[in-house]
Amino acid sequence: FPDVTTDGAPHWSASPFGSMGFVVNLAFGTMYAATLDEANLVRCVRAGNTTAHRFAVEGGTLSEAATGLAWEHGADTTLYSYSAGDADAYCANLVLDGHDDWRLPGVGELATLIEVTVSKPALDRADFPDEAGLSDHGFWAHDGWTLSFDVVYALEGSAAGHRVRCVR
Repeated sequence: FPDVTTDGAPHWSASPFGSMGFVVNLAFGTMYAATLDEANLVRCVRAGNTTAHRFAVEGGTLSEAATGLAWEHGADTTLYSYSAGDADAYCANLVLDGHDDWRLPGVGELATLIEVTVSKPALDRADFPDEAGLSDHGFWAHDGWTLSFDVVYALEGSAAGHRVRCVR
């Protein structure tokens, strides 16, 4: 997208978020919920979203056929539990369901888990039952990024502790 500038980067997505909508900032790689009267750009696509159940649980792993990713199903529910370095080390050392090639996801990969029909957290309750009742849903991504499933935003360079959900 060579025509994207920092001033012309916020674009509406088709995904609702409660009474709001999702905006994706193409210059900074961030996304956030915005009121529907906010002015942002639009890019059209030909394919629509699907509401089909996306995940399959296999042991301690949650697999998604559309992306080919396998996720750690039960993330640690201890809030603010990992620094960025600890998060990388945790995934690098994880052995789950006979696999030892787990890693910290990229922020775009983590964003594929977003369920747009619910909020706080924006995660499917059937697929992520360990999230029910928690007060924070911020997760580490690769290179110091974090993604919050509470108000759905991505942030680079967070110094705070967050949770971890590994991917392979």
